[in-house]
Amino acid sequence: MQRQPAGCYELLGLDCMVDSDLKPWILECNLSPSLGICAKPESGGIVEEAVKGGLVRDMISLVGIGGAPASGPNTHAVSWEEATRHLADEAEAELARAGDYRRLFPGADPARYLPFFSLPRLADVQLADSLAGHPVPRPRLARRHVVEILDEDQMALYATHTGEYYRLNDTASLIWLLATEGLDPDAIAEQLAGTFAATDTGSPDPAVPTRLQLRQQVWDALAEWCRTGLLRQQGSQDDTPLSAGGGESLVDESAGDEQATPVSPPARPLRLACREGDYVLHTDSAPALARLSAFFAGQLAVGCEDRSQGTRLEVLRDSPGYTLAARGEVIAARVTLSGIGPVVATYLARQAASDERPVIDTALLTASNGAAAICLFATRDDSTAMARHLASSPDLTLSRGLRMEANRFGHAEPLGLPISQAGRHDDATLPEAVTIQGVLWVNQGKSCLEDIHRNVSTLDTLGALLPACLGNGGKPTGAANVMVLSEWLTRCPRWAIETGETPESGLSRVLDELVAESGEPDASPHHWQPGVADVTASRV
Repeated sequence: MQRQPAGCYELLGLDCMVDSDLKPWILECNLSPSLGICAKPESGGIVEEAVKGGLVRDMISLVGIGGAPASGPNTHAVSWEEATRHLADEAEAELARAGDYRRLFPGADPARYLPFFSLPRLADVQLADSLAGHPVPRPRLARRHVVEILDEDQMALYATHTGEYYRLNDTASLIWLLATEGLDPDAIAEQLAGTFAATDTGSPDPAVPTRLQLRQQVWDALAEWCRTGLLRQQGSQDDTPLSAGGGESLVDESAGDEQATPVSPPARPLRLACREGDYVLHTDSAPALARLSAFFAGQLAVGCEDRSQGTRLEVLRDSPGYTLAARGEVIAARVTLSGIGPVVATYLARQAASDERPVIDTALLTASNGAAAICLFATRDDSTAMARHLASSPDLTLSRGLRMEANRFGHAEPLGLPISQAGRHDDATLPEAVTIQGVLWVNQGKSCLEDIHRNVSTLDTLGALLPACLGNGGKPTGAANVMVLSEWLTRCPRWAIETGETPESGLSRVLDELVAESGEPDASPHHWQPGVADVTASRV
């Protein structure tokens, strides 16, 4: 069935208190107010029935239940004037059915409240035009929480308050540029109309939009960007940026081939030694202790007497699963037994980040000579399989997390966190600092590898890395770091690698070739023939 907006409604209930001057004070707003008769007849039930009964009758009439729903205009063929007149007729018909309801918006001055929207929809503006009897002022927009990233003729946006990354097509990029240059939505639509040769009444070619369709698309795109905080109306209050929410961990840990033997929880707390600092770990669960001991092999030890030596971490039994708490605050709840290790690792990575030293919480492939490459895996299973395969390698280490030097994204400090229990590594073999020589897109025989070969641009790589880039307290990294990372990626080699049964030989050759380029990565030509049947790679 085709969606029909007529007849949709939401009834709100406001609880008020009236003071001695008969002034009402709103206490709360209820989304689903009671429509039942609560009072006895002698206690006001008769009045309550009359009020609520009339309210329900008027509501049914107002939303048009039982009547023929009004159909919207055909935007493929009608003009702006016809569409505006249709909206005005619908609004007047709705008002005639309102009964004892009073229309608050739009009111006598329909343009008065439009600045309070993040951005009005096109229908709001059309209705305001009709009721005012003249075109109301169109909003102009300004940037809010956003960084613009350009790569040749492509454009992307990074939301600094949420960490979201948006790739724009050519039309969206043009809309964005015109809006941020100060054009209002209608002026932008007129510019696009000339580009697409749009007409008022439509074209025989269905791919050619009408002017009204273009207006609708422009207003919808700008409204969505305002809703997500990328833009705001000029002159509106720029609210405090929203705090960033959490995210899923890098790996989805499974039980794996190795099963840890449960042990009794120690009477004393455990010391979890990490490169960014020590933590005091408490748990009363033997299975959780066994899983953590296997996951953080070599980093977890019994015998921390001084509780002031590190941040207190607690893994508590819950129903269902487990709860992770730090400094008395819940970090994660309902964690499965297999997910305890990755969740703790995610917390440790976030704690290591700062605005001056951002963390990239992704896989890091490190050679014994200090050369390293950031790894982007096609699937979580790929990272676990690669970590398991390289666990016994004397020359290559796959770990999780790296802390970058401010304004020097080619130099980093490995966090040394494990990728998985099956692929744990010896943290002592990792160098204190590494030089990032490139970004590896790793895919073990998956079909999407061909797409990676064909088109992995700077913006594609940036979009893959940004969700893992953490600033202070694990929040999305700031605008300055995003710009530095983007500039670094333009000079950074990017490889697409398909691994077979013995991936370390191909990865070693890639790293050896990258290390041969002295200094930080640049954009100089680079050619390599792998010479092994089970590994293929391409520079992108």
